[in-house]
Amino acid sequence: MIAPTITWIMLIAATLGSFASAEFLSQRSVSVAAILLVAAFKVRLILHQFMDLRSAPFSWRATFDVWLAGCAVMIFGLTWYTLPI
Repeated sequence: MIAPTITWIMLIAATLGSFASAEFLSQRSVSVAAILLVAAFKVRLILHQFMDLRSAPFSWRATFDVWLAGCAVMIFGLTWYTLPI
């Protein structure tokens, strides 16, 4: 179990990582992929820590994890499709 303060620090670090990815990665597609991956990680942290999904039954946790993965893949696919080569 992670304390809320540790989770908050991890969220801040992930936000700074997203910013650094956007600023310093030269390829736009790699930057977009990194930012979407970090965003999915942040959503999972928020769902499990602050919305008490960590104490929910396994079926609920699995449902939300599959939903999150599906949304991330769909957004990444649509973004990748519209990126210029």
